[in-house]
Amino acid sequence: MSPRRAGPRPGTQYPHHGVTAKDRRQAHIDWLRLIEVSGPFLSVPVLAAEWPDLEPLDARARDRLRQEHRQWQEDPARNSGDWIAFVLGELLGWNGAIRRDDLGSLALDVPEHETTIAASFTLADPGTGEVRLLGLVSDGSPVARVKGCDWPATPVDRLAQLCRHNGVELGLATDGRWWALVWAPAGG
Repeated sequence: MSPRRAGPRPGTQYPHHGVTAKDRRQAHIDWLRLIEVSGPFLSVPVLAAEWPDLEPLDARARDRLRQEHRQWQEDPARNSGDWIAFVLGELLGWNGAIRRDDLGSLALDVPEHETTIAASFTLADPGTGEVRLLGLVSDGSPVARVKGCDWPATPVDRLAQLCRHNGVELGLATDGRWWALVWAPAGG
């Protein structure tokens, strides 16, 4: 028996929208062209299954996004914490699930490089409290070497190690400008 196909067949009309599945597929393709995709887990079928509508922000939310982004651009060093908190908490709606305290138990000592990798935040399942994602805020691009450090591991590399150490498959590394989603399956 073959797996059930996600979403309606091409040409299907969506109720109350007048938009076909073909139009939505093209919208997903266009959206994916806006970002750099590395790895197999972010594809049109996955995106369509998890975010079928690609609903735009309403005018009020869009204005707030522009305001927050403008403030961050004016002084990224000073405002990056506020910008990241806005994106995660309000824009993505993770407010009640983000944890920034008691993260010491998730840290990973790397004595051969005289460093400790520590999460900046976690995303926890609201029902169980189980950590679903580890977050790392970096000073520079999450895919570039850490300045002033002899260890060549990028923040993304370090986060992948931290995720595997803690048995958490998803990670998010960001400096506010660049956002990298990390998939770190056990043994992967």
